[in-house]
Amino acid sequence: MEELELRTIDTQMQRLQADKQAVRDQIDELTARLMKPIIDGRGAFQRAVEDGDMASVAYDTKSEIREELAYLEQREAFLNEAIEDGSLARDKAHGQASKLACQAKRPAYVEQAKQLILALREVAKCNRQLQRIRHEIEAEGFRTDSLPNAQIDLGGWNNPFGGLLTYHCRRVARVFPELKQLAMSDLDAK
Repeated sequence: MEELELRTIDTQMQRLQADKQAVRDQIDELTARLMKPIIDGRGAFQRAVEDGDMASVAYDTKSEIREELAYLEQREAFLNEAIEDGSLARDKAHGQASKLACQAKRPAYVEQAKQLILALREVAKCNRQLQRIRHEIEAEGFRTDSLPNAQIDLGGWNNPFGGLLTYHCRRVARVFPELKQLAMSDLDAK
């Protein structure tokens, strides 16, 4: 779905929410009026004292209030259903719009993921060189404890025992098939 459709749905949802709130306010007002014992603008007690037996025959304004209340409650139920349907439509439209946005940016995202794999390959190569230098010093019979460690421990490249680097490369290979060969290749491969 297009962004315009998503905006239209959002506008309609806001209108429905406002309508629902107005209906709810009317229901609350009518419910409060129903709680008061009023007949022809006078309280039931006042009417009974003044009109005697004729008070019960008087026009009961509560019946109008009950009818209006019943209508408003039906309207509120309809608005609730419309809002629920609108939420589903909005979620669907948002999902489609998000999918299109992701598809449009995927090539750039994949390129950055590729650059990250290449950079991690370089880190792994530098780690190997640092290890090689230490081994050369030790092979000459010297100790390397006065040479601070500069390696970053991400685990080895495609280490069969795992590690952060291996996990990352396997995950990239799984979710970006176009990078599988690079992510899973031997470190010395170009």
